[in-house]
Amino acid sequence: MAKGAEFGSIPDDVFGLVVGLYTSAAPGAITDQNRIDGLAALARAEHAAANPDQAKNPSIVSLTMLCIEVQNQMDAFKNATQQVDRDNAVHALKNALVKLAGLFK
Repeated sequence: MAKGAEFGSIPDDVFGLVVGLYTSAAPGAITDQNRIDGLAALARAEHAAANPDQAKNPSIVSLTMLCIEVQNQMDAFKNATQQVDRDNAVHALKNALVKLAGLFK
């Protein structure tokens, strides 16, 4: 079944940006471990959204705020001029994805 724009933990356009960040960032911009951790967090968030715990009913406000956080960290990564800032943005992005998964499981 195809994933619609309204289905999943994050909208399709943001999903594409996150995948793009982890798969096409310049070598050295993201460590291999951060790539693995980030893609795993994204996969867990999408899986959790596709198979939510019946007791969970995340609010649209919570989802929206975390999607904004994901977008903010993407922007922080793109605008970073130092490696420490890129590392911090990637770490915060992964944490936002983990929180998204937590809304559903």
